[in-house]
Amino acid sequence: MSKNFNSILWLLTEKVGGTFISLISFVIFAVKLSPNEIGIATIALSISLGFGQVLSSFYQDPIVCKKKLKRKDIYAILNGSVIASSLLIICIIFFSYLILGFSDLSYLICISSLVIPLLSLNSIFMGVYRRNGQFKSMSRSLLMAKFSSSIIAVTSVFYGVGNYSLILQILLLEFFTLIFFLNVTKHRVKKIIDINIYYKIIKLGIYIAIRKLSWEGYIKLIPIVIGYYLGAATVGAYAFAWRVIDMPRTAFSSGAISFVLPFLSKGTNRNATKSLFFEANKTTMIFLCPFFIGLAFITEPLITFFFGDKWLESIPIIQGLCLFCILSFSRMYIPALFMTINMPQNTLKTDVFSSVIAIVFCILFIDFIGVYAVVASFYLKVFINYPITFVEVKKNFDIGFFEYFTPFISPGISTIFMSLVLSLISNFLYQNELIKMVLLILGGACSYIIAFYIHDKKTVSNFINLVRS
Repeated sequence: MSKNFNSILWLLTEKVGGTFISLISFVIFAVKLSPNEIGIATIALSISLGFGQVLSSFYQDPIVCKKKLKRKDIYAILNGSVIASSLLIICIIFFSYLILGFSDLSYLICISSLVIPLLSLNSIFMGVYRRNGQFKSMSRSLLMAKFSSSIIAVTSVFYGVGNYSLILQILLLEFFTLIFFLNVTKHRVKKIIDINIYYKIIKLGIYIAIRKLSWEGYIKLIPIVIGYYLGAATVGAYAFAWRVIDMPRTAFSSGAISFVLPFLSKGTNRNATKSLFFEANKTTMIFLCPFFIGLAFITEPLITFFFGDKWLESIPIIQGLCLFCILSFSRMYIPALFMTINMPQNTLKTDVFSSVIAIVFCILFIDFIGVYAVVASFYLKVFINYPITFVEVKKNFDIGFFEYFTPFISPGISTIFMSLVLSLISNFLYQNELIKMVLLILGGACSYIIAFYIHDKKTVSNFINLVRS
């Protein structure tokens, strides 16, 4: 078995296993907690995770791409991240009490802010593992941490902890991840504080962090906007819908991006990197196109069967976001592509501009069309990004508009055929939700595989040979 395939296999194991664990805990939370409770916890986590994920993005990818990385550099970055995240926690606690006073929401924000240093430290270790190709160790640690944290958090919700169980799950996930990472490294972290080393990493990662801020700022502001205009219960309905979408989306994207940046970095020149980029795009879309279109079709029977009428408001939101996921995945590797030529700032202004426009659009129209303004803002963001993206890719890698979409032709045609089959199944089945759901899954899988094999036998043969090797 090739090293690349072995790495992908471990990443898939962790992402699929982690998603399954998240799915189980998510179902229990959705059954035990009310939309209002989930909505308040979502607002608190939006603030803490938003800041934490942006700060952690300063470290991981720069560590992967840095030409020379000594052990003392890692120690300096680790200690610097602890100091920076501690200062950030103090600011969050101060402003939460200043604005919200001694309320339940401010308590949740303060407690959840403890995740920030954990996120930063874990991102540094993940950068080192990715740099060294230690995907097996990284994936195993992440999977064990997710399992341990979910068990404790799910247990706590049965003891009446309420929405604090959601905060507990995130904190324990990052804490256990750090413990497992430290166990794998088997090295004591030394107290080395070197501002120059820390500054160099921060400087290299600033464009990645700004890009992360443009996305995370947008994503984390949405629940706050919904809560202000429509109330915490609607935040809960949106959070439920986003969670259904985000579990598989994050599992696919984080695993793929973890592997793709070092994968693209192997290109000896821009033409070689371009070929690897096409290969990565096609492989991704083969799996993601049918998954998210299939999810849109089975959402209604799935939600109705498991939750009854409790989360019906979330169904059209989920269906609306499925196509958005495919569109966003079609440009997912663009930042990694530019990172390989040390130009992470490319398309950055567009990312920031599109996020600002999208959130403004959401604020302006949420009074008129409710939570659907959020769905529309996602599409607006993608359509603003696309033209500038194509211009930059064309200029730096000589990839034309139609050439860019060639990896998506086979998955796209096969998915369209699958959609026709699923439409027929949906129109002829109305009674039993479970039977309808099972038939939609089986019909979708079979029709997609058949259509793809007919249209692209070469790719199927190459995949079989890769597994055998």
